[in-house]
Amino acid sequence: MLYVIFTYAEDAPLLSLCTARLRAVDPEAKIYALADAAAPVRTAPEGVVLRETRFPRGGSLNGLPCIAGMLSAYRQILQEEPEQRYLIKLDSDTWVNALPDFARDDGLGYVGYERWQAFQPGGHCYRLSRYAVERMCQIFEERARAGLWAQQTLYREDHIIYGLATAAHVPQRLIPFMEGRSVGMADGAPGEHGACHKADVVHCGEHCGYDSSGQPLRPTRAHVLMRMSLLAAECREK
Repeated sequence: MLYVIFTYAEDAPLLSLCTARLRAVDPEAKIYALADAAAPVRTAPEGVVLRETRFPRGGSLNGLPCIAGMLSAYRQILQEEPEQRYLIKLDSDTWVNALPDFARDDGLGYVGYERWQAFQPGGHCYRLSRYAVERMCQIFEERARAGLWAQQTLYREDHIIYGLATAAHVPQRLIPFMEGRSVGMADGAPGEHGACHKADVVHCGEHCGYDSSGQPLRPTRAHVLMRMSLLAAECREK
């Protein structure tokens, strides 16, 4: 399968763990790592195609310029990989145990995981078909030409990609959160660690709670690295 991982300098150790795990799950994986030119990654794991992107990422893949850049990157990579019908987008802080729904050639244009809120798509792992990418690019560009994107709005990648897939009228599936197929590793929740080994994918960059103003507390990259390293060590011990 074809994988596209968005990364930047601080995520380089996570990229190594993420890609190593992908190789274990899918030995034939074709992996592209798209690094941020504003915080470049100097080297990539062996066999990974490393490229720099220059579009602004809005802090964490947010905003119209970012989404336009991501769609353009998807389109270009699929053009370079004509034998691939799908691409799987991952964040570098995502641990993959298995991707059974993504490996099938089922004609679905979008397959992604729900977050803990019903029908809220997660951006850490989703699959897009070649046709879906083309239609989504067309819809994005049509709205831009018509002036239908509000300029002062925060556009989150996970929401907009899912919304564009819906608008493109492509067959799709959002895997329900309550199936336990995707989990966030946030430390300390009862049964959480065991759930990480049963899930398809684990978002290791999950926040750890909320501050006094109600804002989520994001883990440091060192903390995320510790979570992924723990999962990697446990896999080696099996």
